[in-house]
Amino acid sequence: MRDKLDQYREEAVENLREAQRKQKRWCGEFGVVVVQSALYGRADSHTCSEGRPVQELTDTLCSQAGAQQLIKTRCDGKSECELNTDFFRSSDLCFGTYKYVDTNYTCFPAHKVVACEHSLAQLHCDEGQVIFVYGADYGRRDSVTCAYKRPGSQVRNTDCYNSVVAVAQR
Repeated sequence: MRDKLDQYREEAVENLREAQRKQKRWCGEFGVVVVQSALYGRADSHTCSEGRPVQELTDTLCSQAGAQQLIKTRCDGKSECELNTDFFRSSDLCFGTYKYVDTNYTCFPAHKVVACEHSLAQLHCDEGQVIFVYGADYGRRDSVTCAYKRPGSQVRNTDCYNSVVAVAQR
């Protein structure tokens, strides 16, 4: 009986560590993530501290430079984003400190516009508002979008796309 209980505890601790290692940001079907701030390291002795030795929690001035930009690059403009702490591990700037990812983000409503090849997309917003393009893809991800009157050979390849940074210049 004791062996089973110890095994259960070990599995529970491993599941907790896995949950702490991965974070998922989700804004639903009609919103996109905009990261406000982010940290990979340790800023206090309480966050993710359960079961950790005190010596792993004392360096509260530990943070990886560039972590916020990495998270923004990976998550901004997406409806969901999963972060794994393994993504941040390069050199261990705070050896012996138990680290975590702390992200503050907002979900903004997003509008999706599809323009078929050789056509024009009209983006507009109400007076006093501005358009901000979080991201754009050019190519094909499915065989249905823009398929009207197209031969099957033109819509078959659904793994043919590029994300673009510059959407339009005027």
